[in-house]
Amino acid sequence: MLARKFRSWSRAARTCATDMDGVFLSCWGSASSGQLGLGAGNTANMFTPNPVPAITPHVRALSLNGAHTCVALEPTGAVRCFGLNSGGQLGVGTPGTNQYEPTSVPGVENVQLLSLAEYSTIALLVDGTLMAWGTNRWFVSATGVGTNWINTPQHVPSSGNSIDAIANIVAVESGTLDHHCAVTGDGKMYCFGTNSNGQLGGPTRGGWPEDVGIVEVFPGVITSPKAFALGNRHTCAILQNGDVYCWGSNTHGQLGRAATSTSTKDHCPTAPCSPWKVTGVALATDIASGHFFCCAVLASGEVSCWGDNFYGQLGVPGDQGHTNSNPQIVQGVANAKEIHAGGYSIVVVHNDNSVTSWGLAYTGQLGIDPAGYDTCAPHPTYPTNTCCRPTKQPTIYIGLPLPVCTCCEAKLKRFGFGTDRDCEVR
Repeated sequence: MLARKFRSWSRAARTCATDMDGVFLSCWGSASSGQLGLGAGNTANMFTPNPVPAITPHVRALSLNGAHTCVALEPTGAVRCFGLNSGGQLGVGTPGTNQYEPTSVPGVENVQLLSLAEYSTIALLVDGTLMAWGTNRWFVSATGVGTNWINTPQHVPSSGNSIDAIANIVAVESGTLDHHCAVTGDGKMYCFGTNSNGQLGGPTRGGWPEDVGIVEVFPGVITSPKAFALGNRHTCAILQNGDVYCWGSNTHGQLGRAATSTSTKDHCPTAPCSPWKVTGVALATDIASGHFFCCAVLASGEVSCWGDNFYGQLGVPGDQGHTNSNPQIVQGVANAKEIHAGGYSIVVVHNDNSVTSWGLAYTGQLGIDPAGYDTCAPHPTYPTNTCCRPTKQPTIYIGLPLPVCTCCEAKLKRFGFGTDRDCEVR
């Protein structure tokens, strides 16, 4: 499960998806900063898939976060990015100048995977090394730690404690905020970025936004992970035996540990830090982390979730607004093979490539126009436009019929693919 190359990604306010061969790319959702790649005249929210121009011939890799999107294209692995460029995260143009159409990133080719944080971009090359650009407060570059941004993509220097000194990287993932992790061919896991809550997996925690260099994640414990996922300030990994370990912030029980005191809300209040084994989850095959919650696919094809449920993202009807550190099986979801998370939403891909989603839906990221249904729990302190019961969708390809979705007990009034903030659809 380590090498997720494309199909779909969504982290903030929209979704982009390809067909299974990567021939077509469509995006929908929020377009305010050009992150749908539809041109300067198209900045309104889109509730149906819209083909992205200038994406030929095939998409090799796709990633998005914050308000920018990047793709690597066949046959050379060249990269094009579009959307918000406040910190140079597009690798092109002047920081602060958005790009509303896919724009070539100079000097970057041979990319096999992309991973985007909110204001930075990481590219994994076919030779197993990384290039990076964008906001540079949390990783070392040739211009030094703390440089406001790196507008020109570059290898992190191989001198000192830097990510480029690590050979044979096979996978890389970025958190919803500002930390990154990579796995090497020999099964070692390394993280870099902010370490405010011990989310890098080292023996100590660093003050935000202190740069602590590259950290090898809990040697001898976290080895050869089958999959790993990064949230806001926490990290989780599945070991070869299917056990799940998490570390970092536990403010909402996202580590699978009850957050009942100051010490338990931060898994590493004092050194030495150690990972937390999530009890109640066995034989996990895939994992996803939102801002403050996690969900895992089990070998049985079921899905188990834990952590923050403010928007119903744990898939428990009637329980939004609460947290639950005890993993719970999501009822009505079976035959799952992959799972993807946004900040407050979940999307599951089934064996037949159909899609089930739940969680925050305020701009339609669950496959429906959020104006078209009632909230799951009409309470003045609860969020609106929330779907707390999984909704089944067909495989999303361009031209297929729109899905028929039912959100909790609400009556569906309108149809429409949608998405927007924090969701992935495949």
